[in-house]
Amino acid sequence: MNGMKRLWQGQDKKTKLQVLKACVFPVATYACETWILQRADEHRITAFENKCYRKILRVRWVQRRTNESVRAEMNVTPNWLLQYVKRQKLSYFGHIWCHKGLEKSVLEAYIPGRRRRGRPRYRWEKTIIDAFGSMTRAGRTVSDRTLFRKAVRAATL
Repeated sequence: MNGMKRLWQGQDKKTKLQVLKACVFPVATYACETWILQRADEHRITAFENKCYRKILRVRWVQRRTNESVRAEMNVTPNWLLQYVKRQKLSYFGHIWCHKGLEKSVLEAYIPGRRRRGRPRYRWEKTIIDAFGSMTRAGRTVSDRTLFRKAVRAATL
């Protein structure tokens, strides 16, 4: 963000937003398909997104403007970046499920034995289970591409 300081000093919000979505967000979300998103990570992503919008509008924190008013002025949907990350994860799951490879073998693998004491760790599959209800339902949905795309859109809104 700071490397493009001269761009952010311009006047056209639309151009700044296009550059943000084309250059900054893809770098920030590199390999987001493999992330395990916990609630704190989701808050960090939305905070980064809001910080970028505030930087474009040159809104300082002492001005005490709400994030909703900043997003309304930028004319963007709330939590766009977080929805993008979730959409990428679900699309990657569809790609894994349709092709036979190492990733699918790892995803379907069962490890015998007992786990350690304490709370179960948050797993990558939890996002898919939250979106579709179960892994088997997600697997069935993947076989129909149009239905899967509609389900991904519905899950990320």
